[in-house]
Amino acid sequence: MKTIADFENTFARQYRNWFLQKIQLCTPNQALTATLENHPQLLCIMNHGGFLGPWAAALGFHYLYHQYGGQHRKPTGIAWRGFYKLPIYRQITQFLTQTNQPLDFEQCQALLTEKTFNDMIILPEGTNCHYFNGSELQPFISHRFVELSRATQVPMLLMVHCGSEHWNIRISVPNLLLPITRFLPKRYRQGLDNNKLVNVPHMLKGRIPSLKIACSVYHSRPDCHSSEEEALIIRNIMQEMYNQLRQDVTNQNAFLAHPCAEQRVPMT
Repeated sequence: MKTIADFENTFARQYRNWFLQKIQLCTPNQALTATLENHPQLLCIMNHGGFLGPWAAALGFHYLYHQYGGQHRKPTGIAWRGFYKLPIYRQITQFLTQTNQPLDFEQCQALLTEKTFNDMIILPEGTNCHYFNGSELQPFISHRFVELSRATQVPMLLMVHCGSEHWNIRISVPNLLLPITRFLPKRYRQGLDNNKLVNVPHMLKGRIPSLKIACSVYHSRPDCHSSEEEALIIRNIMQEMYNQLRQDVTNQNAFLAHPCAEQRVPMT
C-alpha cells in the first residue's frame, strides 16, 4: 500500500502547484503533529463543498499529513460507487483509494481492524454536494461512519476546508422546472426542493487562491443514544468550524487574532 510520502512524490506535489495557490492551516501545527503521533489510526471526516471540493480537500490532506508527521501513514477513502464504473474515473478512484471496488461497512471495518490502512477519508455529505449553497454543510446521507468509529475504536479527525467554492457555479432552478424532476430519486428531489439550486464544476476560473483547513479530533460519545444523533452533533461542530473559516476569509484581521493563530503553509 502506498504511503502519504509515496503519494507526495508521485502526484500530489505537482497537482497542488497546478490547482492551489496557497494552503492555510487554522489549527496550531503542534496540535496536528501531536494528533498524528498519538493516534495511529483515524477516520478523517471531511466536508464536501461543491462537486470538486474533495479534489482540493484531498490535496490539502496529503500536504498537511506530509508536513506534520504523517509521511509513513497509509491512507484510503470512501468514494461514490459510481466512480468505479466509469472509465478514467475508475482508474483515478482506484489509485487514490487503493481499493479496486467500493467498500461496504464490513470491509471498511476489516481494513481498519487489520490495520491495512492508518487513515480512512469519509465525506458524509455525499451526493448532497450538488446542492451546496456556499454557506451550509448539507445533510449527511449516511451516519454509519459513527458506527464504524465505535466498532473499530478509531477516533475521528474532523477536517473542514474552505476555499474550493472558487470552482463552483451555483445555478438557480426556477419553481416552474421543479415538477419535471419527479423522475429523480427521492433524495435528489428533496435537495432541489429545499435549495432550488444545483452546483456545477467550473475550473476555468483558475487556481484556488487560498484553501483554508481546520482540524479537530473527535471521540465518539457514549451518551449519544444513536449514531444518527451523534452524526448530527458532528455536523453541527463541522458547521461551526466552517463558519469560522468563512469569517476568516472576509476578515483577515479577525483570523490573525483568533486563538487558533494562522499557520501559512508555503507551497513546495
